[in-house]
Amino acid sequence: NRLSLQDVDGDVRPSPRRIFNQIFYDSKCYRAVCFAGGHTFAFDHVTNTWADLEPANSPTACQQLAWASFAYDPMNDELLLFGGGDALNLEGGAHTWLYSCETNTWRRARLDVEPPLRCTSPIVYDPANEVLVMFGGYDQRAALNDTWVYHCRDRRWELRKPSPSPPPMFAPATAVIPGGGHI
Repeated sequence: NRLSLQDVDGDVRPSPRRIFNQIFYDSKCYRAVCFAGGHTFAFDHVTNTWADLEPANSPTACQQLAWASFAYDPMNDELLLFGGGDALNLEGGAHTWLYSCETNTWRRARLDVEPPLRCTSPIVYDPANEVLVMFGGYDQRAALNDTWVYHCRDRRWELRKPSPSPPPMFAPATAVIPGGGHI
């Protein structure tokens, strides 16, 4: 059940794995980056090839991690990984981890405040406010309806309480509406 690059019908690519949205486009390097099974992979769309980036470290307890929140922070040229389920640790997921696209390294963010762990919570970048926004998800007991904002400029989480707020849900469709800071 370990993830690796495999030849599948003449194409070398990561072995099939449920990852939810643990893939994102790195706009500075023009590649898709995927985190699954404790590996960090990149897809080059020009050459149509996958590569295992083999960073020196990876988020802890994540060999089986699935359904994590994963998003690109263009201000810092980093990928943020949070939460997930099916992990091999007591907490059931990963706290906030940051991947530097420039140095190919993962590091655990040391934060005073973080959202409670959850899975199936899409996270999107709002360029108007320079934040990543995460809504809802599933804490492996119930659906959630809290809204968390990660401030890219100073790398911190903040709980927001908009009123009204959508009902509890996991895996909601999430997108940025261009031009106005709306999700």
